[in-house]
Order: sequence, then C-alpha cells, then structure tokens
Amino acid sequence: MLTLDEAASQEELSAAAQKLTAACAGLTGVAISALRLQPSHMEEQVVRATVQIMRAEEAEDYADPYVDGLRHMLGQPEFASSRKLAAIVGLFEQKTLLKSLLPRVGTGEGVRVVIGRENKQEAIRDCSMVVSRYGIPGEVGGAVGVVGPTRMHYNRAIASVCFVSSVMSELVGELYG
Repeated sequence: MLTLDEAASQEELSAAAQKLTAACAGLTGVAISALRLQPSHMEEQVVRATVQIMRAEEAEDYADPYVDGLRHMLGQPEFASSRKLAAIVGLFEQKTLLKSLLPRVGTGEGVRVVIGRENKQEAIRDCSMVVSRYGIPGEVGGAVGVVGPTRMHYNRAIASVCFVSSVMSELVGELYG
C-alpha cells in the first residue's frame, strides 16, 4: 500500500503505471535507481517506494537454497559416524553452512575451493567445498557449489561448478540484462 502526497485521478495513475512498467519491467532495484526517467512527483514516489521494497526483499535471508545429492555425500565412508552425519545434516537444515560460506566466496568471478581444515564450521572439516558466484555483480545473483569429502575429484567438481555458474550467469543476464 502506497499513500501518495497528493490525490491523483485514475487516468493519471494508469498513465504512470504504463510509463513505469514499460521503463522498469525486469530490472533490479539497482538498475531502476540508475534510470533517468524524469518522473513526475507521483511517479518519483512510486519509484522510490518500489526500490525500497525491492532492497528490503533482497536483504531478507529467507531464500531457501536448493540442495541435492546429500544422500550421495553421506554415503561416503568419511561420514559413517552418526555424530558427523548429524552435524552435517544439521548445517544444511539450519542453512548455517551457506551463511558462513558465502561471504568467503567473495564477489569476484571464478571458482573458490575450500579444503578440509580451511572450513570454519567444525562439522565440515573433513569436507571440501567448490563454490562460485553467478549473476550480475552488484545487482542480482547467487552461488552454486559442491560439498564432498576431501578426496573428491576436484577437476570434475571445479569444471561442473564453473559450467553451472556460467549458465546461471547467462540466464540471469538474459532475465535482467
């Protein structure tokens, strides 16, 4: 709900909606903020409120990560101990693994490999992670990675993460380009 400073007719609201939709459709909050629309006072209020809502949504930490193949990883001999198994599953369920890992990935391009004791989380000190960011830097994106035993096939993991990251970046670029 947006309360405007001044009353507006339905025609004015419809014209503003058409203008803003045409100019802003598919853009991120950063891209909308950078636009030079020369909006009316009412349109400026709408743009400002929209960008504020988008930034608040982006700041929320509720996006559920997609996790697949956990049963394959847990079938490895390194994870035969029920204590280790419970700790790793707990990290994925609580999403603390991703929260601790993503800031370390950085904002640059390329693949980051974290091996064994380099991991901050005690529960995954017997694991390695291969992670890369994707998307449009500074605007929209995410991260993709592989977690497995330290004896994993790094060449295959790095190539897979690099490939998926580039495909995701391309898709995000097409969507928000």
